[in-house]
Order: sequence, then C-alpha cells, then structure tokens
Amino acid sequence: MSGRVAPVCSPRYLERTQHRGVAPRALASMDLLHALDKGDWISWFKKAGVGTIRLRPGNIFEDFGLLSSALLFGQGVGLCPVELFAEDIARGNVIQLSDISIHDDRMYAPYSPSTRHPKPSSFANG
Repeated sequence: MSGRVAPVCSPRYLERTQHRGVAPRALASMDLLHALDKGDWISWFKKAGVGTIRLRPGNIFEDFGLLSSALLFGQGVGLCPVELFAEDIARGNVIQLSDISIHDDRMYAPYSPSTRHPKPSSFANG
C-alpha cells in the first residue's frame, strides 16, 4: 500500500469553520493536526510551493489512531495516507483537500505477529 500522504479533513470541519479556500496557503490558517511533530506539514508546504511558513500551534498526536479519530470528528486537517482513507474518501466521510502529497516513495505493508513468542530467557544477558 502506498505511503503517500495528503491533507484530508471531515466535511464537518469545513462546515464548522466555514473555510472556503483549500489552496495550499489557505491550509496554513486551518487547524492542523500533527503526527509526532510538525515536520511533515513543513515538508508538505515546501512541496506545495508555499515556502517558509509559520505554522499555528496545533494538536500533536503520538498515536495515528488518535489523530484519525480527531480528524473524523472534525477537529482539523491531517496529513494522512490516502490509500488508508480511500474508503472514507469514497463515502464522503473525509475530503482530500489537495493532490499534492509527500512520502510518495514510502510503502505500508500488513504485519501480523507470529503466534510464537520468544522466551524471556532469550532477552537475558548471558
């Protein structure tokens, strides 16, 4: 699955805030949701050609599940994996605000831990 991320938000957020424009510079005035830090947004604005921009304070989430929930409940705009939200985008639960994306070279892969777990003794120094 592609790791490409782009700005998305819920229609509820756009209604509540009455934002009209979704041009890259207009996004800077929105409530941006951050995953771990503001680095991805800085990279996104640079790629969008906005140049140096001072980001408003915003919520920083250490867990993508929390960021996703905040986004779906209309708390702001997040940079999210487009393929991960494809179903929500198709249903109209989420709106992709721009085709400009970052992390185009990254991929997600499903992971399932094995049913066998290492013995605690395998972690001991010995």
